[in-house]
Amino acid sequence: MAVKVDEEPLIAKNAEKRKTPVISKIAMKTFFLEALKRYERISRDLPDSFKRARVLDEDGMEEVELRTSSKNSKQPFPRLGNAPRAKTIKELETRLTELRGKPGYAASLIKKGLKNRLKKKMKLEELQEKKLKMAKNKSSKGNMVKPIPSTSEASEPSTSDEKPNIMFNKFDFPDSENKMNKGPKDPKAILHQIEKSKKKLKTLEERGRGETVQKIKTKQTWEQAINKVEGVKVKDDVLLLKKSIAKKKQQKNRSAKKWDARLQAVEQKKQETQKKRKENLAAKNKEKKQKKIKKAVKKGRAVL
Repeated sequence: MAVKVDEEPLIAKNAEKRKTPVISKIAMKTFFLEALKRYERISRDLPDSFKRARVLDEDGMEEVELRTSSKNSKQPFPRLGNAPRAKTIKELETRLTELRGKPGYAASLIKKGLKNRLKKKMKLEELQEKKLKMAKNKSSKGNMVKPIPSTSEASEPSTSDEKPNIMFNKFDFPDSENKMNKGPKDPKAILHQIEKSKKKLKTLEERGRGETVQKIKTKQTWEQAINKVEGVKVKDDVLLLKKSIAKKKQQKNRSAKKWDARLQAVEQKKQETQKKRKENLAAKNKEKKQKKIKKAVKKGRAVL
């Protein structure tokens, strides 16, 4: 028979020994993790010399030491006199509030903030100065003009042997280049466009829209005149376009004929090389046979 034992007095005895309340392990773990998180939040606001604490687990055996040392210093942080380390989070919080209440701590935080602001301001000023310098250099390079001399300076003859410094302006013509590339370059396509426009005008005339036709024609003439002035080649002559198309056709035919002749020459060469190879092979075979016959005659195996 199994004997039931009351566990409550045993748990109470153990609790009295440890002097801690009876809590489950999961609850202790969650409490421990929350305490760590809270400590990390608090330690962010502290200076480097105070960032040290100990947190004890439920058994009081394992000890977790939290340190946030600077990058350069590898030595542990010094203790503040003979003050004992905080065993609970409440003690730590009380100490932190006391430290924050001191005038030195607040002043150090303010100093840090001011330093950061000054650094940012300095950086912004440097960037602005650089931008201004760049803009000045660009403007000076773009607008380099020779200064006009005064009447008194022009009247006086130059006695010095110094060479004159002549500066020239820069000229950019981006619009003309873009206009030069506009429209089709193939004469066939240009002729097709002209024929299309003519057909449209004819249809408009048939419908009785003479005014619109005249407007379109005047617009076209103005555009052609402007293009000629700007240096753009106007290809609107139908006869010349037809001649250029015929020339292109002739060139194509010539190139096709040349290509055919080249192919024929290549094939002929191939046939000649194959013929030569066959002849050479036949001659070698004949020589081999004759050599074999001669050897057989010498040995007396065959008679000529």
